[in-house]
Amino acid sequence: RKTSSEEYRQAYKEICENGLGKATILRDKGDSETGHHITVMIPVKFGGSEAVDWILCVQRQMERLNFYRKSYVRHVASAAAVIAVMVFFAFGTYLRHFLILPVQKIAGEAKRFADEHTKPESPLGENIASKNEIGQLARIVDAMEIQILSYVDDITKITQEREQIKAELNIASEIQLSMLPREFPDRKEFEIYASMTPAKEVGGDFYDFFFVDDNHIALVMADVSGKGVPAALFMAISKALIRTRTQMGGNPSEILADVNILLCERNDADLFVTVWLGILEISSGHVIASNAGHEYPAIYRPGEGYTLYRTKQSPAVATIEGMRFRESDFVL
Repeated sequence: RKTSSEEYRQAYKEICENGLGKATILRDKGDSETGHHITVMIPVKFGGSEAVDWILCVQRQMERLNFYRKSYVRHVASAAAVIAVMVFFAFGTYLRHFLILPVQKIAGEAKRFADEHTKPESPLGENIASKNEIGQLARIVDAMEIQILSYVDDITKITQEREQIKAELNIASEIQLSMLPREFPDRKEFEIYASMTPAKEVGGDFYDFFFVDDNHIALVMADVSGKGVPAALFMAISKALIRTRTQMGGNPSEILADVNILLCERNDADLFVTVWLGILEISSGHVIASNAGHEYPAIYRPGEGYTLYRTKQSPAVATIEGMRFRESDFVL
């Protein structure tokens, strides 16, 4: 082929020398008439030889190709924009259906539960059946509501029970205080006063004073081990036994010995009571007393002040079965 372009001649030569190979592409600015163009050279053979028989040249003007290219780019861009809008719309629909709406349902249920404190008409887990984190959150909220309602029910029951127990303890406290003597028959020979303030609603401390006969009065100060209801019950039993046994007669040591036997018989709670028991002969002021592990009494005399009346003590009542108790005496 005859050609005026050295570049073309060189391309033809390389194709003929190298034989069959890849296509050769040449770009040429051309002239004012032809304009920019591009040439593609492809070797062609006939028969089984490797020699090049023909060279097929295809030449296209760049202006035309650019037109097609721009048109293609516009079509691709338009299609990409449409696809992007569709993807965005689909993604927005997905987010709304699988994320936004479930989260709104969870938030709405949380607000409703905070305002009403009641079970929902249908659990969130049924309305949000997805197995992702949102579905797990919905089921956790359902479980939390059930636990909170159960906890509130338990607290309500416990509070009611405590209020009932408190009311019963208040009644028990009134009964216990009513068991203690407050007033005494008008006697000119002596005056006697006493008071007690329990640490709790009921307790184990108690005192008592009562006539054994017209000339003898018994004085009791005692304290049961422990606090609360068990001590209060043991106190009531101890007080009744001491009063009953004292009115039967005898010295304080004998009285405490008999009471000790009775309290030791069925003392499964292992409680005990410290007791100071004194019997005062009103006509003479002579006192016979027995101290079973209790504090020393204090005696006040004009000009001398308070003096502890110290004597040998015996163990507390209800600690050792068959125990003998010591006695002492003094004059008021």
